[in-house]
Order: sequence, then C-alpha cells, then structure tokens
Amino acid sequence: MTVTPRGHTGLMSLVVADFAEFGDTDLPDGRYAAADELARRLQNLERDVRFCEARIAAVLDEADRLGVYSIDGHRDIRAWAAANVNWSRRETLERSRTVTLLRDLPELAEDLKYGEVGVAQVRELARVRANPRCGDQVVEAAPELVELAKRVSFEEFRIVTQRWEQLNDTDGAHRGHEAAHAGRRVSTSMFDDTFHLAAQFGAVQGAAIAEILKRFENAEFAAEWDALKAVHGDDMCTSMMERTHSQRRADALYAIFMAAVAAPPGAQVPEPVVNIIVDQDTFDAHMAAAASGEPAPPRDPAETGGRCETDTGIVVDPAVAVAAAIVGHVRRVVMNSASVVTDLGRKQRVFTGGSRTAVFLQDGRRCIWPGCGHDFRTQIDHSTDWQHHGVTAPCNGGPLCAFHNRFKNFGYHVHRDSNGHWHTHRPDGTEIHPI
Repeated sequence: MTVTPRGHTGLMSLVVADFAEFGDTDLPDGRYAAADELARRLQNLERDVRFCEARIAAVLDEADRLGVYSIDGHRDIRAWAAANVNWSRRETLERSRTVTLLRDLPELAEDLKYGEVGVAQVRELARVRANPRCGDQVVEAAPELVELAKRVSFEEFRIVTQRWEQLNDTDGAHRGHEAAHAGRRVSTSMFDDTFHLAAQFGAVQGAAIAEILKRFENAEFAAEWDALKAVHGDDMCTSMMERTHSQRRADALYAIFMAAVAAPPGAQVPEPVVNIIVDQDTFDAHMAAAASGEPAPPRDPAETGGRCETDTGIVVDPAVAVAAAIVGHVRRVVMNSASVVTDLGRKQRVFTGGSRTAVFLQDGRRCIWPGCGHDFRTQIDHSTDWQHHGVTAPCNGGPLCAFHNRFKNFGYHVHRDSNGHWHTHRPDGTEIHPI
C-alpha cells in the first residue's frame, strides 16, 4: 500500500489520475470516462479496506490467543487495542465481536479478506452473534445470511438480520417490546420563549404516529409547493421553498393537533393506519400460542425467511401482530416466495388504491434506485412500461422518486428478478451495483 507524502494540495493530491486522458469532463464522453475510472478506483479502495479489516481481525485473534494483552496490565484485547491504536469504544467493541464471529465462520473471514462481503455487513452479523440468547444459532443460518450480505444492499440485509433476531430471540424481543411500550411517555415544558415537546413510544404506536405525521408533512409540502409554483411556474424547485423540512414537520404536528380538536367526539379512526406484514408460518404459530396460552415453538435457526414488521421496516413482536388481527387492525397481504404481492390484473394504467398500497407493502416506500433510498413522495413505476404491455400489478411495479423515475426516459431500465431483488441497468446494458 502506497502512502502519499504530506503536502498542501488537499484531497485532490490523493487522486493521482491524469484526467486529461478522459478529454473534456464538461462533455458527456469525458464525464462517463471519468465516472467509470473513479468508480473503479473507489471499488478497489473498498477491497483494500475489507482486506485490512480481515487482517486486523486476524491480529486481534492472535493477540487474544497468546494472551499478550495482559503483559501491560490490560484485561482483554479491547483494552489492549484501545491502548495501542486509540480506537473508540465502539470500534473496539465491533472489532472484538468480529473476531468472535470469524472464529465461528472461517469461510466468512476469507470472503472478507478477498473483498466479497462488506465490513458493515460483517459487523451487523457480529452484532447478532453477540446476542446472548440466540447468537449461538447464527452459525446454522450463516450460509443464507452471508449470501444475502453479498447480494443485497446493507439496509435490506440489516432488515433481514433484525427479522431473524426478532423471531429467534422470542423472549428477549418480547420483553424489549413490552418494556418499550411500558416506558412510553410524553412531556412538555417551556423555556423562555420556546415550547419543548418530548415523547417516546413502543414500536407499533411509534410506527402509527410516524405514518400519520408523514401524511400531514406531505400535505404541508404539497400546499407550499403548489402556492410557490403558481408564482414561479416551471422555474420552481425545492431550493425556493420557504420552510425547512424540520419546520414543515413542526407545522404538520401542529396541524394534527388542530385536526384532532376539530374532529367530532367518537369519530371513526381510519383503519389500518399501519400495515403489519407477517409471514404465514409465524402468524399461525403465534395465533396458536395465543389460543393455548403456551409459548410459540422455537423456529428453525437456519430459516431466514420469516418476518413480522410494519410496511416501513419497523420490526414488531409477532404477539402484537396477532393481537391486532384479533381486533381487526391487520390488512391481509398475500405474497409469493419472493415476497411479491400476487397479481391484481391489468385493470388500469396508473397505480392507485389497493395496487399502489400493495407495491408499497412489498417494497417499502423508499426509492429502489441504487444508492438513493429517498422516501418522500415516491411514485410507483412500471418495470415493463404500459405501452409495452406491462400490467398495472404489484409484480410489475416498484417505488421510484420523481428524480429517478425520469431516468427511464434516458434509456435506463429497472427490473425485478425471480428472487424479488431489483436491478438497474444503464443505457449500454451494464448494471449499477456495488462490488
């Protein structure tokens, strides 16, 4: 590894490419050439980072095995590492967990060494491995979890590991949800001229509150946008908006309180405010447990397909989902093995009503464009366009933000494979994907 000598030219001194070979980077050909080269270099650097992380884990493992940390009076390798390289508490914790995980999964150590899996994914698995109640079962689920770590985005992978942990640590997860719900509270105070509102809730109530706040925030955005667009016309853009996101969110919360005051007593609350998505096996097991009064049977640790969460990805205790179903608060959603909602038919050109909701239920509200994740005012896009005989059905739809939805006009193509994973291709046919 080559270290660039110190100088005074800033970050640009670290990029040693001669950009003259790309031509004029203000022109499309030059920009594409520069983008390809810089992406290649970034990926190579990421491989170096993964290799170094594997080497660090190996050094820590050997130091622990030999017990050298005790020579200077350190109690463990975490204290020894902190003393030698000045890591933070978080870094020493994450890396010591990584050592434990890689001891159990030597094949994963090789994957990390050769850059086939990311550092963040390994640390997420190590976090689950450290769970005292179900961590020892990670080895059984490792083949499928590691494969997912290589194929999907980190956010998708983290949701899968949280699902697995939730369903295999039933006692701990249930106690955690109960404690969070029992600890719900709201406080208000006034300091000088500023009013303060602080609150915390359990997962289900919190998800419902977040969903309602999001709807009111969207309404605030739409009202401000429409008013300014009437003044500025096609020149209107988000930078011209008068309120910040935080200010609109505050106004949205105020609007919620005003709407509550205006609602007549006993007014019917719309249902469902939040969709809870649960796989059939998990639902059946916990429904039977609720009926018998006995705890639900343990799951097969090697099974990673279970889920119980809101449509925004908040993990929910299955017992809560069962209770909600009993009182009629759960919308039933039928999905196939790839977590795709079954076809609703070619009935209309645009996604509205149930078909729009179904797409959000299977994919969430975040834009599926690689690296985006924008979840504000996302649109439902046809994977196969309507004019090319694409059906307006959940299996042919996915959420895209307005900005990335327009990229299809430039020759980009987005499609979902048979396993339910999204792929985005450039006009030349190459795919946008990480290493």
